[in-house]
Amino acid sequence: MQSLKGPAADDMASAMYDGLVSSVVQDPASAPWPDAHWIAAKLAGSAAKALLRKGDAAGAAVAAQFHSSYARRVLLGAASRASAEARGFEAAAAAKEGEVATAIRYYDEALAEASLLPLTNVATVIEELQAARDALVLEQAGVEERSTVTVMEKEEEILGAWAADRVTA
Repeated sequence: MQSLKGPAADDMASAMYDGLVSSVVQDPASAPWPDAHWIAAKLAGSAAKALLRKGDAAGAAVAAQFHSSYARRVLLGAASRASAEARGFEAAAAAKEGEVATAIRYYDEALAEASLLPLTNVATVIEELQAARDALVLEQAGVEERSTVTVMEKEEEILGAWAADRVTA
């Protein structure tokens, strides 16, 4: 039997995650909390993808936080693919909420974590994170043609404005 993959698998995981969280809310002893068990954390990661695809940025951010908190707790702060992916989900959720500077910062954190891991384990994750980050920078700048120089120039503008807002606040 071939395993289910792609958006259908994410949708199924999202439904299972929703049922798990609903069960825990009704009776905390009925099921493992999403950041307390690897199966629940795995469902939370897949649910984050499905929720992002459906436009539920807030739900995706919560699911991503469950996913990453499990990895942090179990791995005691060691760099992991799960944490990098979860931070990427949080970045995508922030971008959907219009928090571009926060999203870029989260993408940078995810890329930094992924860069600590063996490339054979995270090459596709790094490519996906970098592409999403660059697309966000260019979209924010209103630039259609991608070039490394353009991305670097525009990210300096966005992050510089974000830093200036933080200093004045």
